[in-house]
Amino acid sequence: MTRAIAFPLICVVLIWACACSDTTGAEDMDSVEPIGDGGNTSTFTVAHALSANKADHEDEGDYIWDNADVISIELEGDQIVANSDHVHVEGSTVTILSAGTYDISGSLSDGQVVVDTDDEDIVRLILKGVDITNSTSAAITILSAEKTVIILADGTVNKLTDRATYSGAADADATLFSKDDLSIFGNGSLTIQGNYNDGIACNDGLVINSGYLTVRAADDGIRGKDYVVVRGGQVFVDAAEDGFKSDNDTDETEGYILVEGGNIDVIAGGDALQAQTDALIAGGEIVVVTGGGSSAYISDDLSAKGIKAGVSLVADSGTIHVDAADDAVHSDGELWINGGTFVLASGDDGIHADGELVINGGDVSITESYEGIETAASDMTINGGTIHVVASDDGLNVPGRSQYLYINGGFVVIHANGDGIDGNGAIAMSDGRVIVNATLVRGTAPLDYDRGEFQMTGGFLAGAGGSTMAQGPGALSSQYAVLVYFQSSLNAGTIVRVESSSGEDILTFAPSASFDFLTFSTSALTTGVEYSVYVGGTSTGTVTDGFYEGGTYEGGTLIANFEITSVVTTVVP
Repeated sequence: MTRAIAFPLICVVLIWACACSDTTGAEDMDSVEPIGDGGNTSTFTVAHALSANKADHEDEGDYIWDNADVISIELEGDQIVANSDHVHVEGSTVTILSAGTYDISGSLSDGQVVVDTDDEDIVRLILKGVDITNSTSAAITILSAEKTVIILADGTVNKLTDRATYSGAADADATLFSKDDLSIFGNGSLTIQGNYNDGIACNDGLVINSGYLTVRAADDGIRGKDYVVVRGGQVFVDAAEDGFKSDNDTDETEGYILVEGGNIDVIAGGDALQAQTDALIAGGEIVVVTGGGSSAYISDDLSAKGIKAGVSLVADSGTIHVDAADDAVHSDGELWINGGTFVLASGDDGIHADGELVINGGDVSITESYEGIETAASDMTINGGTIHVVASDDGLNVPGRSQYLYINGGFVVIHANGDGIDGNGAIAMSDGRVIVNATLVRGTAPLDYDRGEFQMTGGFLAGAGGSTMAQGPGALSSQYAVLVYFQSSLNAGTIVRVESSSGEDILTFAPSASFDFLTFSTSALTTGVEYSVYVGGTSTGTVTDGFYEGGTYEGGTLIANFEITSVVTTVVP
């Protein structure tokens, strides 16, 4: 191993970052009292959330019928042919009066299909290449039915269109409108052009099981009052306001969105997925752009979030890509991420919860944000997962002085122009791996906690950035920590190497931004061993997020030697 000549004299100061004298010696570490209770280490899943919500209306029998019982309806421009007592035809409007299965084909230049039955059984509408335009109301209106299923026949292309104004007597406010439960099923396609208001609107529950849907709307794209459930299909929505919306605010068991499968692609002027109560993700792929994307400017009174929940947001799996002018993932209440893949770009917060925020797993990549992950009024707990955050301000932010940040596991990498981790209350870390890259901007630091304690009891932590407000783990920690203040700033990509006198690699790290301060804590640090700090040089090790593992390090400049004789050791060359 080749070394350059060491810097001259260094001083090792056994105090922590803010020159506080209240330190705990190694002999006192067994008597440390924990901060809080370790956070929320439970798992609240989509299944747990669904148990508190109204069950959806879908049944396996909904998609089974006898072809011998199918009633045919033919649309012929401005005329309708239907030879059945269950159907009433008046001009270019056909009204289905009874439960049953109806085969509809052809086109109407200005007409309507209406379902109006008091029968307590299902109505199925098999669309076989229909093209319906209505100039005064919805193209298809379901006024009364126990349950209606729109079936898109295999290989068929179907289209529904309305006009920009409806007549004063219109009952509907969407191109495809239902007052009762509605399902969509099949392997055909349906294009909806909602020129008046919403594309699809249901005053009860809406289930999308399958099909190829394209919805363009002057207001909301797809709306279910009680719930919107997506189990499959390919759905594209281009809406001036919200993409998907469930907005029953009169019953706490209703107003939820559940995505279990399928492919959802949304361009929305407002929120992409907005649930009055719970937004639940258990599968599928969701790709959304809201408010023009993360680089767009929106007014303060506009909500243009990616996924928004009024009560709980829970994600167990699935793939979510969000480019949002507002928060990418947001809950007015609690937020749980148990799994799934998230790629998020936000003009505001990447992930935000007004209530408790818990991450148990998943792969989260916040590529652009103001605050990366923030909880406004409760604790934040990270128990697992792989999390990468890029933020123009704070990476992790827990603003309340009575709130805790708990890190019990996972792999967290932060690149922040503000504070890397800003815990205005206390911080407790018991496991996991956390890497913080902050900047030299005055008033920011890799770690910032106002209440006075960062208790480090396990895991690996490394944070680099500016020294003006530098902090590290506190004196109540039971795992040793080191704070290194450099004589001058070092360029991004400069390696800092810490090794024991026996050559053990304790830390080989190249921060992604310029820095003049480094703090780290690892279980590899122990008393009675001399450690050396080097800067510069190269490593042949495998590098991940600035950390080198294995390989050979050489060419660095020795700037300090120190020993651990207190919980927090500060090194000042």
